[in-house]
Amino acid sequence: MSSGRVKGVEIDTGFFNGNHAPEVGVQGCYIAPEDEKAEEEKVSRPDFKGWKTILDRQECEGARRQAWLLKTSTEEAYTHVRLQMFPDGGIGRFRLYGDAVPIFPSDPKEVFELSATVNGGVATRCSDQHFGVKDNLILPGRGVDMGDGWETKRSRGVHIDWVIIRLGTPGEIQKIVVDTAHFRGNFPQKVQVYAAEGPEEPEAGEHEKWTQVLAPTKTGPDVEHFYEGEQLESVQGKGYAFAKLVIIPDGGVKRFRVFGRRWVE
Repeated sequence: MSSGRVKGVEIDTGFFNGNHAPEVGVQGCYIAPEDEKAEEEKVSRPDFKGWKTILDRQECEGARRQAWLLKTSTEEAYTHVRLQMFPDGGIGRFRLYGDAVPIFPSDPKEVFELSATVNGGVATRCSDQHFGVKDNLILPGRGVDMGDGWETKRSRGVHIDWVIIRLGTPGEIQKIVVDTAHFRGNFPQKVQVYAAEGPEEPEAGEHEKWTQVLAPTKTGPDVEHFYEGEQLESVQGKGYAFAKLVIIPDGGVKRFRVFGRRWVE
């Protein structure tokens, strides 16, 4: 379960021209994780009283992308949103923009995905993203094709490519997953993983600030690679805030996942 602060709303009525929703509005609510099961059914009821206005009722045009930057306070986080249209009609896409606000497990010993975008993970920098962007690496699921992974351009020279992920919260790493789904002839020959403590993100080349947690390891095509236990090094008793995936020499990776326990000093 995750939540988010909403900073902007986009309504796309593409291809709905004359049968689009004339007016729209957006509401949101927050449900605590411990109340999720009990409250989930209530949210879908017409008489639910927990909704708060995110976007006031706005005029909406047909066959057009339109967006609103929220001028009110965006500090409140929501777990559920409700799109309203008045009185009816068609909407092609509904998008919210803002910041993910992770809801961490109440048990500090519970292992969860530290790197996931829904848990506040962010792909901050990379060496190259010629065919596929770095942000895809921390999305949910395994994707549908090579287009929703991270893929770098080919080079005949000696080199490596890399990407840096800021974890949603510092954590003690327990498991790393490198998924090459759909990359069958263009996966990296090897992968290597480094980690760094916070709060400031090191430059990729500041080698003294990065600790190797996974030595260069051979990969294969179209498969999830799991690394844990004795395969990992220098992870016990460490609260890392950043992870750097190195691919040797280049190629495509679908997902990069870092699992661990929230770091509590």
